[in-house]
Amino acid sequence: MATAQIRLRTSEPGKYRYEFTHLSDAVYDDPKNLGHPFIVEQIVRPLPTAKFLETSEPYLYCADTTFEDPKKNGIPILVSGTLPVKLELELRNELSREVEHMTLDITDDRHFFVPPPHSLTHGRHILTIIEVRDSAGCISQPTDHNRATFTVADEASISPLEPQHDHCIGDRISFALQGTSPWQIEYEFDGKRNLAKTTAPTFSRIAERKGNLTIISIADRASNCKTLVPHGTMEKIIHEVPSVKISEGSHMVENIREGISLI
Repeated sequence: MATAQIRLRTSEPGKYRYEFTHLSDAVYDDPKNLGHPFIVEQIVRPLPTAKFLETSEPYLYCADTTFEDPKKNGIPILVSGTLPVKLELELRNELSREVEHMTLDITDDRHFFVPPPHSLTHGRHILTIIEVRDSAGCISQPTDHNRATFTVADEASISPLEPQHDHCIGDRISFALQGTSPWQIEYEFDGKRNLAKTTAPTFSRIAERKGNLTIISIADRASNCKTLVPHGTMEKIIHEVPSVKISEGSHMVENIREGISLI
């Protein structure tokens, strides 16, 4: 027995109704052979979609970024379809060329992607939506706004130029800076916190009086990332200088070390 297939319309989503009222072939052509219309109803569901919100700049993170509230710093994704929706994503590290595939189960029409902690490494990262599958079984491969980028900034650093821990009044205490100018250095001297900015790759202070100078943090122009210096690891102790007085009658000479105080 020969068979035939009728292709139903699926190009547009919606509800379709087909009524077959007459069936004939090359031999039989009876207009009443069906008796009553043969009805087929079909529901065509729209394909699920997923896209990143447009942004002119890549998302910027620090190596220690936390995502306690993903709505504030997560990467937003808009989805449509019969929820829940499953996303297949590809995460590529442009620096190391490593590629990671991951799956997200999304229960809302807006989701905020949080990069996994191990992916917060220096450099540019590309996130691509590969496939969308909704709970109705519909599948699509988005091509519109299916890619987002985020950059993990290289944190600024600071290191002492003088190896010794102890200094004397009048000494110049200097630190080498790594990163992108200008820098912002937070330091503490005898319990008082100060904030200094410099465009030079060296941060210097002249000790005017005794006390403790401690570096707390450093940040540079390349990012909003602040590098915290572990407490007590970059501390300088400033001591008084022994003095000598030579008295000759009414005339007295003292050895006094001079310098410009910046503390």
